Formats: sequence, structure tokens, C-alpha cells
Amino acid sequence: MMRKSENTELNPDVIVEYALARKAELQKLLIEKEKSARAALDRQVAQ
Repeated sequence: MMRKSENTELNPDVIVEYALARKAELQKLLIEKEKSARAALDRQVAQ
């Protein structure tokens, strides 16, 4: 759980921005994993 320091409010806009950036990162990783998995499968099929 995130702890708030006394003088820092959690800004919803900042949280949303962070979440969207994180989502984009994870989607990119997922696409890379799918590509490498597909390539591995293609290599197996080719043998």
C-alpha cells in the first residue's frame, strides 16, 4: 500500500498517467513475448 507523506496529496491525474504508461510498457513486453514464442513455434514446425 502506498503511504502518503503529510504534505503530498496523491493526484488522480498522476496516478492515471502512471497507470497508462505502465500499461503501454506491459503491452509492449507482451507483444515481444508473443513474437518470440511464434518464432520458436515456427522453428519447431520447420524441423
